[in-house]
Amino acid sequence: MRLSASRFADVGIGLLIVACVGLTRLVYEELTGPAATHAQAPARPQDASTTPSLASPRDTFSLPPRRSFSAIVERPLFAPTRRPVEAAADLGQLATFSLDGVMISPEGRLAIVIHGNPPTVARVREGQAIEGWSVTSVLPDRIVLSHDGTEHELGLKDKSQAPAGAPSRPRRAGHDTP
Repeated sequence: MRLSASRFADVGIGLLIVACVGLTRLVYEELTGPAATHAQAPARPQDASTTPSLASPRDTFSLPPRRSFSAIVERPLFAPTRRPVEAAADLGQLATFSLDGVMISPEGRLAIVIHGNPPTVARVREGQAIEGWSVTSVLPDRIVLSHDGTEHELGLKDKSQAPAGAPSRPRRAGHDTP
């Protein structure tokens, strides 16, 4: 007996559905099987003197001391020279910078930067300065800032993960009221 092409495709689809159902059941049994039920089973009273105490791996694990990771700082994995990057003195100031938006139009490129403490909003164009940093370029997803020969890229902030307690609306530069 010879199967037509459409009948053959129907049989193939049927076999795929059966295989998917079987694999789904296998995964379900692995997740809820004896290991899962064993963890939920009530403990039987045993004589503590004859049975050694077995602690779970979560109870015995602890991180090594922080000083044991010093080699990672001294020889960074992704630095081409495997030497620490010398940080500029003003890089700490960049911690208060946040790129809130970018507008690119035929008239020019504009970036909206939130900076300072308390946060203020500044609209800057390429070539303008903000707190001693010069805006070198405005790109669709980031801006490039430079100061004393050091360049730093500032990417758009992720608005979907705004920290709790962050101000809902920063002050505008030059205004005392929100």
